[in-house]
Amino acid sequence: MAIPKPNPDPDPNPNPNPNIRARASVQGALRHSGALSAVEVRPSGMLLTACQTNSTLRVYELEAAHLAATRIAEAGLPPPVVAPTAGVNEWNYVERARLRDRHAEPCVAAAKWLNETTLVEVGFATDEENDAGPPQPVLRAWSIGDLPPQRARVFAADSGLFAGNNLSSFSSLATGDGLVAVTYNPPLNGPGYADVWRYCDASSSSADAWNTLVPMVRLEEHTAPIYASALGGGLLATGGDDCTVRLWSTTGAAFHMVAESPSTTG
Repeated sequence: MAIPKPNPDPDPNPNPNPNIRARASVQGALRHSGALSAVEVRPSGMLLTACQTNSTLRVYELEAAHLAATRIAEAGLPPPVVAPTAGVNEWNYVERARLRDRHAEPCVAAAKWLNETTLVEVGFATDEENDAGPPQPVLRAWSIGDLPPQRARVFAADSGLFAGNNLSSFSSLATGDGLVAVTYNPPLNGPGYADVWRYCDASSSSADAWNTLVPMVRLEEHTAPIYASALGGGLLATGGDDCTVRLWSTTGAAFHMVAESPSTTG
């Protein structure tokens, strides 16, 4: 009876899927004019990008390159010089929208998809009543369901809709469950806080525009700056320098904290 020989060089971390390395390899790149402050892909294949050094949001449709080649051929256009194959994960980028508000300052602090056709942007705008004044922090809600995209609805952020002032620095943006959460940190490492907004489209509100962001609540339970936030599953999570994660229920009539991770030191 033959005894099977042991593998002389066993893989200590066998890969259950041998194609995963090929799928993870870089097959293309989009060049931008500055450091990126936002990159997010929707399950539908819509890509959102934004830069810290300009005021433009870009939206792309992602399409597998071999499918794009088929579509191009069916349209009677010249095929690509090198025909892609279905076995290689290459992507074709089609720019669908380039979004810029005329009052925007050259900085997009953050941007996220709120749903498949709506984007929320945290940025800055010139004061229309005082050109010499400092830029004002704003939220912009963009609709790209129609072409051309709808003009952005602009909302003052942290300057009157909630108690406080506009001297705090933006630190994170979260979207989910029809809500938008923006966290800020006051100067001198003061305790951070989160402002929560509810999105209402034209079909669910009496607003005279296609959509609106309605301020809901300011959450101020942290004892140090906040740098992370997430929304989903009826919860808002926030975390920062006080070494705690705080969970807030978003499903009831009023927000309330449902959990707090213990602070640790050392």
